[in-house]
Amino acid sequence: MGRGVGRGGSIGRRICVSIVLMSAVGPALFVTGLSYDLPKIIISLLVAEAAVALMFFLPRRVGDLSQAGKGARLLFLLWLACSLFGGYRMARLSPYMYDAADKTYAFVPKIRDLDDPDLTKPFLDRHNCFTCYAIAAHLATEGVENLYDRERYRDAEIQTEIHETIGEVLTIDTYQYPPPFLILPRLLQAMTSDFFHMRTLWFGVNLVLLAATFLAFVAWLSDWSFRAYWFVWPALLTASTMVGTLVIGNAHLFIILISLLALVAFEKRRHMLGGALLGFGVVSKLFPGVLVLYLVARRRWRAVFWTCGASAIYVIATFVMFGAKPFTAFDNYQAPRLASGEAFSFAFERLRPTMNNSSVLGIVYKFARLGLYSIESAGGIAKIVTWAFSGLLVVVAVWVGLRHGRGSPRAGLDTETSSSEMTRMWSARVWIALLVLAQLRSPFLPWGYGNVAVIWLVVMMLPPPGSYHLSAWLVVPLWALFTPTVPLFFGPLTETFDLVYTLVAAVLVVGLCLITVIRYSRAPRSSFLTEQASADVEPGVC
Repeated sequence: MGRGVGRGGSIGRRICVSIVLMSAVGPALFVTGLSYDLPKIIISLLVAEAAVALMFFLPRRVGDLSQAGKGARLLFLLWLACSLFGGYRMARLSPYMYDAADKTYAFVPKIRDLDDPDLTKPFLDRHNCFTCYAIAAHLATEGVENLYDRERYRDAEIQTEIHETIGEVLTIDTYQYPPPFLILPRLLQAMTSDFFHMRTLWFGVNLVLLAATFLAFVAWLSDWSFRAYWFVWPALLTASTMVGTLVIGNAHLFIILISLLALVAFEKRRHMLGGALLGFGVVSKLFPGVLVLYLVARRRWRAVFWTCGASAIYVIATFVMFGAKPFTAFDNYQAPRLASGEAFSFAFERLRPTMNNSSVLGIVYKFARLGLYSIESAGGIAKIVTWAFSGLLVVVAVWVGLRHGRGSPRAGLDTETSSSEMTRMWSARVWIALLVLAQLRSPFLPWGYGNVAVIWLVVMMLPPPGSYHLSAWLVVPLWALFTPTVPLFFGPLTETFDLVYTLVAAVLVVGLCLITVIRYSRAPRSSFLTEQASADVEPGVC
């Protein structure tokens, strides 16, 4: 499906971009408009959006699609069907994201009760991570001494107005992030004081950002031509893990997306934008810092400068907005609890969180639950594994960064010759693999949002159309492995199945990331500088 197909490529591109925008921006606008009591206006805007999309993006002559080969048309129709289904899932979710009290359209997968396998317990229709973001920003604004105190969140004796608004509709989570992250919920609070309006707006922001990141990636990777990269979109939208992530409103998806956007911006020499995005990711959730190490090894000094500068600005802005108390509480109370694992002690003490934990610490405790060693000895093993994995992460980031930066200061991806599609494809795989490995270092990485980037990496394994590779046959089963919500509901099966299922998946994630990095680092540089012939001669829709 190449670019030399006359008008077919342009027409197909317009169709694809239209579907992506309508499946993400449409539900985001609709639900945000309802939240602000503007349903008629928003519905009119959606109709106008659809009309403009149909008039501008769709082909003037349907016969233009005949330029594509049969295989290309089938691939495009498959992508179209899956994308429309993903858009339907987002649209169906919108009423619940507008009104959390109405569970009619809530995403409620069957989660097996560990005590009684015949019962199911609701979780995703009540749990909401955004609750703690809003409350933490409110507490910081009020100047409380320790906003990381768990007793200020769920079952708090002194309740804020946000507690009273939420009531029994949602379960309040506990805030765990560094102080600069508070800038984001504080900006949302500046737009609306109603928590449920903020929740709706946050849902819309993440959907639009997802579409923007995906389109930026496709444009950078293949100049809009229809490649396997396009299948990232329906693979993400149709995954239950993605739907669950959007429902609970966790910021992990947001941080992953802005980190990937930052790297694309750096490659396009937009260092200020890239630094602003990556800098916020680093000071908000720490794990994107692995990309700074990677950039240092590549000697991308402008990117490093803008990232560090933006990070410093965010820290200063947080100090100006909230004062020194959040930093004092983080340094004296939260940081030691994060380092020791005490902040996530529930993830090691109870069975269900252990199942749900996809981090390297989760792997250690899963083996303990399966009887390989005692729970008591798992703590000591976890410390050794954590530090060993941290060292491995540093080595991997530096190794792949040096591979990119080998030779002159503008070697690797910084030369015009090396900006081929194959080079960019491998770079994108390595970026995602580094982010996935870094997120595994967290004491607690829930299965749902922890697998969003994994799904992206899995789909990136697809080879260009017209070429054969064994990885193409592994994509669908791997996608199916990481998309369900867990613990799974399989009737009479015991918790052992769920432990083994998530353990195998977690080990596969580590292996997949390491294989991605090793294959990139060992491959001859010439293989990255040459476009595949099939990419230029294969006719296609997009």
